[in-house]
Amino acid sequence: MIPPVGLRQVPQTLSNDRVQLAQARGASTEQQVAQRIHAFVQRRFGGDYKRAFEHYAGGPGREVSKEAITRMLDDAGVTAWTVGAPQFMVADRMMDRFDGNRNGGVSFQEFQAGMRRIGVNI
Repeated sequence: MIPPVGLRQVPQTLSNDRVQLAQARGASTEQQVAQRIHAFVQRRFGGDYKRAFEHYAGGPGREVSKEAITRMLDDAGVTAWTVGAPQFMVADRMMDRFDGNRNGGVSFQEFQAGMRRIGVNI
């Protein structure tokens, strides 16, 4: 994902070594977001993406909304300071890329496919 014009990479201030290493190597905003989400799911949900998804969806069989994605990004520490793009723009981009049927929500299958596209195999 290419950050919008006028945005620049902001130095990492958090202690997430993987994100710092990725930034040092010139990782894209999309890669940084993927790494932060992955680290968060590992830390908070023991690596269980299905459980993490259901947490933000509000239960099994439900879809996540843009608001839920924004909450997840916030919980994962995805901010303009950490990935170089405002959280609302990252959430918009995720909805655009993940919501395959354009119904305003993201199913677990859409989430899996979207995460694979940004480099996280779940």
